[in-house]
Amino acid sequence: MKNWITQAATGLFALAAVVLTSCEKDETRVVLTPTTTPTLTASTTNAGVLVAGNAANNAATYSWTPLAFDVSESQKVGVTVAYNVEFAQAGSNFANAASLDAGNGTTKTFTVGEINNALIRAGLTPGKSGQVDVRLRANYSANQEPLYSNATTLTGTSYSRELYAFGNFQGTADVTKAPFIQITSNAQVFEGYLYMPNATNAFKLSNTNTTSGTVYGKGSGAAGAANSFAEGGGDITLSGPGQYRLQVNLVNSSYTADRVAWGVVGSATPGGWDKSTPLTFDPADKKWKGRVAMVAGEAKFRANDAWDINLGVDKTGKMDYGADNIPSPGAGEYDVVLDLNTPNAYTYSFTKK
Repeated sequence: MKNWITQAATGLFALAAVVLTSCEKDETRVVLTPTTTPTLTASTTNAGVLVAGNAANNAATYSWTPLAFDVSESQKVGVTVAYNVEFAQAGSNFANAASLDAGNGTTKTFTVGEINNALIRAGLTPGKSGQVDVRLRANYSANQEPLYSNATTLTGTSYSRELYAFGNFQGTADVTKAPFIQITSNAQVFEGYLYMPNATNAFKLSNTNTTSGTVYGKGSGAAGAANSFAEGGGDITLSGPGQYRLQVNLVNSSYTADRVAWGVVGSATPGGWDKSTPLTFDPADKKWKGRVAMVAGEAKFRANDAWDINLGVDKTGKMDYGADNIPSPGAGEYDVVLDLNTPNAYTYSFTKK
């Protein structure tokens, strides 16, 4: 018995030694200490007047010296330095800075659209020339503070991606939550849906969500346009109550406002492809709704029981004009909802009852 206990104890001590040795090895850490800070250079300090139609073009290239450490390359295995370029209003000490991902290399070219978004997020007013401070942020460890480069500047005039509607149709609503239309994929046309609750509705459009921005209204005329808009123009008026699809064309300074009544159509719906099953607009949440008996087949949404304005889905399932048919959810009664509140992000739902 004594020998068994002695042997067992010896074994336990040996096991403990192995465990302790393993723990000591597991806790071995290499402490990284940067020996340099990045130095940022820019291809330009003046982006000029940015134009929506050039959103995909290159605007500015930033280059920097890489972060260096006091250890060998073999000891840096698994260490990745992530860089971001930050933009903030000039003189703000980078408060509320906008950040653009710059990858893991030593240079990054940003497009007009990317720079434009950064200028707006930094707080510059669209349509007015302004200046931002620019710096590089280098992150190399989750438990270490990032390192920053020297600061440079960038001057530019951004364009608005949204036009906000202000007018008597809002009643006493918070003007900072004004409905808006947004630039579409062709980068020259703003589009969105506005609900006009009054018999007569008057409004103007601003390129910021306050009336202190550049304000547009009805112009005196534009070549080839039924309606026109111009900076400082008069009120645009629409009758109501009703929802309108509003489009603004930047090329000829024109706008169109089409009053819409939406329905669902297709082989999966009661009217087939010949007649839309109407939906009802709910002013409370500004969505189109209806209960529809559906069967196997396909469907689409269309306005005014015609094909001029119709919505389907693309290959990713996103709603778009003239896109593919929507597969039927199956036979049964469904609550159908069409939500057009957010430009470029329209959604629908079929909920079986």
